[in-house]
Amino acid sequence: MSKIAVNEITNEAGTGGPTLPNGVAGGLTLGGDLTLDTNGIYLGGTGSANYLDDYEEGTFSPIFGGGTVSSGTVVGQYTKIGRMVHCVISLYEASISGASGPSLTNLPFNNTGYRSATSSVNHYNLFDKDLVTGIVLRNSSQIDFVTTKANAGWEGANFQNGSLLYFHINCSYYIN
Repeated sequence: MSKIAVNEITNEAGTGGPTLPNGVAGGLTLGGDLTLDTNGIYLGGTGSANYLDDYEEGTFSPIFGGGTVSSGTVVGQYTKIGRMVHCVISLYEASISGASGPSLTNLPFNNTGYRSATSSVNHYNLFDKDLVTGIVLRNSSQIDFVTTKANAGWEGANFQNGSLLYFHINCSYYIN
């Protein structure tokens, strides 16, 4: 069995972070489930299905359609791990006028998988329905909001005109 002993890890000038020592052929496995090599990071094995090809966190500016949103604060945050994107979107103390069929656009990535239902939509007086879900449309960066009826499918939910409106949503979807 090979053994690597590291007495000190230092940053190389201009790299912005530590690097693996030269000559670590086949990678460096830590704890049996994490392997680092020149191709990247593998979790739980070294097969292609275990390759972590992308990780990203950031913010974005969601745009509400179906009415004029004035005042308030809109916050969008996302985490992308591989092909999965998870977003959290919040709207605080907003006012809406000219309300109609609602949508939310400008998600950070297009949903290239199948339509995805959001995991939760919480609101205070924003919609004309109590229980609302969002659908991340396929091949788009848009969420449409609907409510369901037993044995009747989806029905559109509408924004309500008003002020001091609150909204919080979590959604996850796949990209290529």
